[in-house]
Amino acid sequence: MLTERLLRGVLVLLLGMVCLTAEAEASDFSVDRVALRLHEGIYHLDADMRLSLSREMQRALNNGVPLAFVLEFELYEPRRLVWDEQVARLTQEYVLRFHALSKRYLVFNRNTEQQQSFADLQTALAALGHVDGLPVLDQALLEPGRRYVARVRIGLDAGELPVPLRVKSFFKRAWKAHSPWVELTLVRP
Repeated sequence: MLTERLLRGVLVLLLGMVCLTAEAEASDFSVDRVALRLHEGIYHLDADMRLSLSREMQRALNNGVPLAFVLEFELYEPRRLVWDEQVARLTQEYVLRFHALSKRYLVFNRNTEQQQSFADLQTALAALGHVDGLPVLDQALLEPGRRYVARVRIGLDAGELPVPLRVKSFFKRAWKAHSPWVELTLVRP
């Protein structure tokens, strides 16, 4: 009886350790703050996102595999009896690389073709997760007084990975990296 309890206790402990290891291996992406502000007839997106790479993703990055990220913005007009109508969609694409010779992390914005260099991964991820004043929508596309729903998320673009890693991304949790959608309501004045 005592050995059976001891065996159960050991199994529960091992299962807990496996779960903790799986959590440590998983990536974690979230949108912590999002806002739209109107300036000269254009809505601009401000957002702060938290990006945490799994150990396997960090290892691949440090071994020369570039990681592509996509920031998605969508605007819908909610309707009652039929599907919501999509008013606008914008994607912002980034590539994170490790430059082995200089030991620096590079963040390349594919849309603007600007590149930034960072001394460590955490600083590069923080910069990648901070969006300030991204023009996303012309106010003229919106009807005055109507209610719209904007939503934002960021994620790893698994389609940009080398084929062996792309296959892994379908099955391994360590390669699943998308934040949930974060929504906000917009009413044109």
